Amino acid sequence: MKTLNDYKDEDGGYVDEAGCHWQDAENFLQGGLLGFCCCGDPGDNARYVHGALKLLHERSAGNRPSALPEAWKAATERFEAYFSCARSREFMLYWLDSKGFTEHGSSLYDCWLTKKGDQALALLQEFVDAEDAEDRDNE
Repeated sequence: MKTLNDYKDEDGGYVDEAGCHWQDAENFLQGGLLGFCCCGDPGDNARYVHGALKLLHERSAGNRPSALPEAWKAATERFEAYFSCARSREFMLYWLDSKGFTEHGSSLYDCWLTKKGDQALALLQEFVDAEDAEDRDNE
């Protein structure tokens, strides 16, 4: 699995799979990985998408409804609570599916992460961890 350093250029920027150059990790993730413009607060957006992917990963990490119904239910409740409303949750699920980060069978709500979704989660986790470490260092 690739890390942020695998995308780092000699000038300190980042280059995505399409060869586009990004000035920093935050913009690389926002523009190159997630496909958004880099206006607003890309760092907060990266954290938001990271949170959704992480919760879906926890839910799908061997916690199939038939095998571990209690774990599946608890993870699903945490995922649902992450969003302010059902529409926000559904929009995130549609968007994640459109990016190829998730797959689902007969229901959008019972999705799981793809390899691409696992890769996105790993890159976003690396970014969040680095930001958290920097925040701790600045305290």
